[in-house]
Formats: sequence, structure tokens, C-alpha cells
Amino acid sequence: MRQRVYRRWIAHGRITETEAEYRIAIMKSIAADYAEPEAPNLFGDHDE
Repeated sequence: MRQRVYRRWIAHGRITETEAEYRIAIMKSIAADYAEPEAPNLFGDHDE
């Protein structure tokens, strides 16, 4: 959604492309922080 909105904002001169890329990077970083961690493999790395 932000990417769509930021494209319009760039077109209208509200923000620069650099600012939009920076803001999107921040949002992606925040989303990664809140993503569920991968469950540990309790049986080791073997397929046995």
C-alpha cells in the first residue's frame, strides 16, 4: 500500500524518491522485527 501511495506523493512533489525508499526500508525492517521467529529444529539437521 505504501509503495502505491508514495508513487503518487513523488509524482505530486510531496516527497522525493529517496525519502520514499528510506521510509519503505524502515517499514520492511519493522515488519521483519515483528515476524514470527523460525521454530527450532528439535531433532537436529538429519532427515532420519
